Amino acid sequence: GSMALALVLARTVWGFIGTRHARFADFFPTPARLRSHLAHLRSGTHNPHPGHNPLGGTMVLVLMAVVLALGTTGWMQTLDIFWGEEWLQDLHRTMGNVLIGLATLHTVAALVMGRLERTRLVKAMLTGTKERW
Repeated sequence: GSMALALVLARTVWGFIGTRHARFADFFPTPARLRSHLAHLRSGTHNPHPGHNPLGGTMVLVLMAVVLALGTTGWMQTLDIFWGEEWLQDLHRTMGNVLIGLATLHTVAALVMGRLERTRLVKAMLTGTKERW
């Protein structure tokens, strides 16, 4: 849990000082960006993004929030004041299940969007560079 929180912290810092397409400003999912992206998807025209598309940017932020919630609820369970609290254990378990579901959705979406945009998105997640095929 502590390592996951440290990774989210590192990603947050990287979101401000990292490479161009890793910065939050490059992919922050504003309503206008989301509407435009969804309109392109509905029309069947694909507007490739050099970094995260607006839905991918939303997923990044949601995943980070869920990992923070999971780490926080795990840490809270170690405190005397919350020791043995079932509601906290249930919330922690639920956050874990939500994270698994979101990670699965993120992976499937990366595979689908990679096919639609003809890019190697899974490889780009590891290398930071999108390649067209």
